[in-house]
Amino acid sequence: MKVIFCYINVMGIPYCDLRAASLSAVLKANGHETSLIDFTFGLSYEKALIQLKEFSPNLICMSARSTEFLPCVKFAEFLRSSSIKTPIFIGGSHPTIDPEDTISNKCFDGICIGEGEYALLELVERIEKKQDYFDVKNFWFNSENKVIKNPHRHLIENLDELPMYDYDLFDMKKYMK
Repeated sequence: MKVIFCYINVMGIPYCDLRAASLSAVLKANGHETSLIDFTFGLSYEKALIQLKEFSPNLICMSARSTEFLPCVKFAEFLRSSSIKTPIFIGGSHPTIDPEDTISNKCFDGICIGEGEYALLELVERIEKKQDYFDVKNFWFNSENKVIKNPHRHLIENLDELPMYDYDLFDMKKYMK
């Protein structure tokens, strides 16, 4: 399955988004294809939309700290206004801290609360197999004018079992300048 991550870098400081790098590494280790829309270097929404359409993902993922949340909402709303039907999910510290506010934004099909590595992997694999996924732990879903709230899964006890970050997502030549 193809998953694209959107990195809304509001600080404008070139640093690799380790959230996307970790999630991507887990997905790639399990046979999935990933890509990144990176706003670090002034990418416009229009160019991001072209990149998204060229990759043709099955799922769009964002991660947001509280300072990044409103820009993520704006980009997700832009995608929806551009007739993008691909499911959009958001995770990160803001959805974890304030899930009620986050899920109230109907531009998101769902939110991930807490650790996303194995939760996202399970979601992706169920979507790929065309299985019901509305009970995946750590996720809340906007579904037919109601919110489905699932419980949390156990924290990853041994972080060494996770693959190394996927730095291939990033244009390292730009980051190293």
